[in-house]
Parts: sequence; C-alpha cells; structure tokens
Amino acid sequence: MIKSALILALPIFFLLVAGCAGPGAPLSDNATSPPANNSTAPPANNTAGIPNPASLFCLERNGTLEMRTAAGGGQYGVCSFANGARCEEWAYYRGECTPEEPNFCQADSDCACGVHVSTRDCFLGQKEFVDETEQCPDFCTGIAAHLETKCVSNRCKSQMKDWCTNFGVDTCPADCVVCPPCEVCSSISCQSEEFCESIGFGRDWYNTTVNPK
Repeated sequence: MIKSALILALPIFFLLVAGCAGPGAPLSDNATSPPANNSTAPPANNTAGIPNPASLFCLERNGTLEMRTAAGGGQYGVCSFANGARCEEWAYYRGECTPEEPNFCQADSDCACGVHVSTRDCFLGQKEFVDETEQCPDFCTGIAAHLETKCVSNRCKSQMKDWCTNFGVDTCPADCVVCPPCEVCSSISCQSEEFCESIGFGRDWYNTTVNPK
C-alpha cells in the first residue's frame, strides 16, 4: 500500500521540481535588474561623494563648491558664483543668501552696509556688492545709531552695539566672550570679542577661561 502511494507521488514531485528550476516571470518593460553587489553607479556631473542636498543645489546652479574648516574644527561649504558672490551652502539652499544679494563673510571687514550696487536699494551684505558712498542711516545704523554691521556665523548681520553686555557670564552667547576685570567693568562679564581684545585679552586667553559659576 505504501509502495503504491510512493509510485503515484513521484510524478507530482518531479513536476514541482521542474517548476521551481524553470525561468522566473519576465521583468516588465519598466523594470531594471538590481546592480551587482548592491552597488550604485556614481552620479553624473562629477557629483560623486557630495554629502548633502545643499552641495548639489550649489553645483546644479553653476556654483563652485569649496569646503572650508571652521574655527571649531568642523567643515562647511561655500558656494561661489561667476559674479564674485559667495554664500554659505545651506544659507543659499534656504534662500537666505543669493548670488544677487550675497551676505557670506568670515570677518566683519567682509561686510558693508549702504545701497546695493545694482538695485540701489538699502543693502547689508558682501562688501563688493555694497556702495558705501550712499548711506541708508536708519537701515544701517538705526535711528539712534545703536546698530552695527557684524559677521555672525558666516553671515553679515546688523545687531545692537555692545549687545553682549545684556548677558551674564553663565548665559554668554557663542558670539560673545567672557572678559576679566577691567577699568570699565568691575568684575568678569560677558562682552564682545573686540572689547576684550581692546583691553589686551585676546582669543588665547578667553578660550582657556572657564565661566565662573
């Protein structure tokens, strides 16, 4: 009885094996075979290794990308254009800096405030795009002349003069520094970097100073 059942089952078994070994269903017209070893072909236009969409955004709009090292050791990208404009790559990506109105900077001296060389509108940004011979007093310095043009986090900005003095040493912002006692400040306080240097305490001193608790 068992022998007869086995004889009847053998043809079915061979049919199943043949079905498994045969070719699979053909790929549709839109299907593609996966790359060997799960590898992906490098992108075109020499963009292999581009780390983020901001870098691609720069290159796809005919910008030239340059990677720079920040003071803290990290890296950031600067997108440069044929007209001389420069933008930090993420600021360009977000629309906060454009080739027509660039505001990238590495020092206060890279910035200026006046009128735009082309539009003649009040403009604060990369100094090559600013005509300082024609001023916009309320825009550049404020009605009470309490504003100044500064380079903050690689962007030209307008901020209150001596704004760092509004903070205590425990809450001193990253753009400010902690100064030692001096003639005009009776105790350690939060000040601007320029102020600390003006009284003889440069970056080497305050970078090694711990804020008192």
